[in-house]
Amino acid sequence: MAFEPWDNVRYKIRAEPGDEVVIIPAPRSVPYICFLALWLLGWVGAGISTIMRLADDFSPGIAIWLLIWIVGGGYLASTFLWMLKGRQELRCVDGDLEVSDCFPGCRLRKRYRAANIRDLSVAALSGLFDWWEPRRRFNFMGGAVAVAFTYGQRICRIAPGVEVAEATAIVAWLRKRLPSA
Repeated sequence: MAFEPWDNVRYKIRAEPGDEVVIIPAPRSVPYICFLALWLLGWVGAGISTIMRLADDFSPGIAIWLLIWIVGGGYLASTFLWMLKGRQELRCVDGDLEVSDCFPGCRLRKRYRAANIRDLSVAALSGLFDWWEPRRRFNFMGGAVAVAFTYGQRICRIAPGVEVAEATAIVAWLRKRLPSA
């Protein structure tokens, strides 16, 4: 009987000129990815049907409904892309923390001044609020913790969905590079 691999962490540390980057893939769940794919197909089909009906008989009410439908479809498609190809990158730039949410064709960056980061720790995701956060949508399975820190008067959570041991290692990596945190 073979042993379970002991080094099966989901994040990677990649060396870049001048420093390293922690790459954390988006939490993935095959049942939810399949569900979202079917949902997206139905959503697109209903949208196409509505466009065809609107082309035959224009109605302002249906046009407004279609615009709202398209916005909802964009949210659904971004969630699907995030689960398939999304990742979060953590890097230290000039002594400060940069957090990038990346998925195909898009990178959203936030920078946090290291001097203002306090209480860097492992924290549980906190229910419905975290479920609605864009990076954490449809994360019902998998790890239930994140790396958290206080920044001014708010708590910031990064690296969602990692296991406790992984979050602990990421906190240690950050503390080594951000001594003031």
